[in-house]
Amino acid sequence: MRCVFIAIGLPNLISFAVVILLAPLLGRFLPAERRRILLICVDVLSGVFSVFAGVWLAHWLGFTPNMYLPMISAIWFAIHFAQRNKFSQFYLVLVGVFAGWVVYQTFGTSSV
Repeated sequence: MRCVFIAIGLPNLISFAVVILLAPLLGRFLPAERRRILLICVDVLSGVFSVFAGVWLAHWLGFTPNMYLPMISAIWFAIHFAQRNKFSQFYLVLVGVFAGWVVYQTFGTSSV
């Protein structure tokens, strides 16, 4: 079961890695008293990047991304954050997943 959870959550894990690498760059532009904004941005970007990582992986594996992709990401994040009682972070990531899917549907359906 853990292997399935990791395999399904691979786009989310990739998004965590990307955001962790980008967070120090974003932190340079924000003063120390505004770190809360950085944490909010990191959560939302994690959701956005999970959608794009999932779309990229789906295309790489020869699949066409459909509406199940953001739903699976949202479920994976729900399980991840529910175990830690971090519901406010889950809501922010969910906004990012929705925004990422809207951006993909609006601009990226022809090519990735």
